Amino acid sequence: MSMLAIGKYGWIQDLGLDFLAMGYVALAIGLFTWKKNNVRWLIGLVVLVLIGADLMMIAEHNQYAGRPGEKIHRKLVYILAGLFLILHILVYPYIKSLKPFLRKFTIWVGVLWLLLAPLLPLMPDDINGAYERFICSLLVIWPAVVSYYLWKSANFENASSE
Repeated sequence: MSMLAIGKYGWIQDLGLDFLAMGYVALAIGLFTWKKNNVRWLIGLVVLVLIGADLMMIAEHNQYAGRPGEKIHRKLVYILAGLFLILHILVYPYIKSLKPFLRKFTIWVGVLWLLLAPLLPLMPDDINGAYERFICSLLVIWPAVVSYYLWKSANFENASSE
């Protein structure tokens, strides 16, 4: 995917990553307004914001493919990988009060990430892109599912109060 970012149409991927980053920040705000549970939960929400910031820096730092900026890009990707795992460790016990299955879902996504993400640098070039897309789909699926249930919860509460 990173190779797409240096071409003529790289702005499309960058814009998508910018929107994903804003989505992570919006999810953190939504979860904060939904529940202010404890320090661990609040640290998890800060991690959501840090993931958003990291994604934004990845999107806006367009120096890959052997250029000097490749080292910065690689560091940002490693930070993203660590933050995403830390997020799951922090929030899985509390997310179940939004929807009970989200606890197991968060654990499964975290375990998949822990097992599969470290293998990305070891993938041969012919499958690297597909593998990267598969792994990165977890970065989209988890917040999308949690956001959906947060939105559904808010709509249910609004309907109940009317």
